[in-house]
Amino acid sequence: MSRQTRAANAFVTGLGPTATIALGDTLLENFSEEETLFVMAHEMGHYVRHHLWIGLAVAAIMTAIGAFLLQRILDRLVIRYSARLGYGALADIASLPLILFVVGVLSLAGEPISNAISRTIETDADRFALQLTVPADVSPEAAASTFERLGQLALSDPNPNPVARFLFWSHPTLDERVALVWQTMADRKHTEARSDLP
Repeated sequence: MSRQTRAANAFVTGLGPTATIALGDTLLENFSEEETLFVMAHEMGHYVRHHLWIGLAVAAIMTAIGAFLLQRILDRLVIRYSARLGYGALADIASLPLILFVVGVLSLAGEPISNAISRTIETDADRFALQLTVPADVSPEAAASTFERLGQLALSDPNPNPVARFLFWSHPTLDERVALVWQTMADRKHTEARSDLP
């Protein structure tokens, strides 16, 4: 990855027996052992929680809905505006700009939905990593610094405009991820304190 970017990254790829967790050299060379372990646990979360399969299912459903809407919208537009458009059927090559325009509009409309699902999946993987490694193998400070360093290297806005986040962010914001670390620690302390009561 260092040939292409300074950003650190890791990902899960493949399905079934081909599933693989890849850690970028930018991560391995620049992050501490605790931070690398935490990132690995996050990626393991994607695998254990079947996030790749969920992503495929969501993509298939959204594609089917998008194709249905595309056909319905295009049919109505051609019927209603055929005189203005200069053609009366989608089979006409002149309909290509209209098709591409409607595809673009539908893609833009679907982006917030797919990003919301992606943010939910990423938060679930973050929770898995926290449960698996913190504080036994990774300190809360190291977990928080992992998110901070990933965000800094990617030049990510730690607290973007809520509208931009809703429309374009596929991951929780840096501030949300760091807050999750400390909220998880506070919840555990509260649970432990309650369990110690007679």
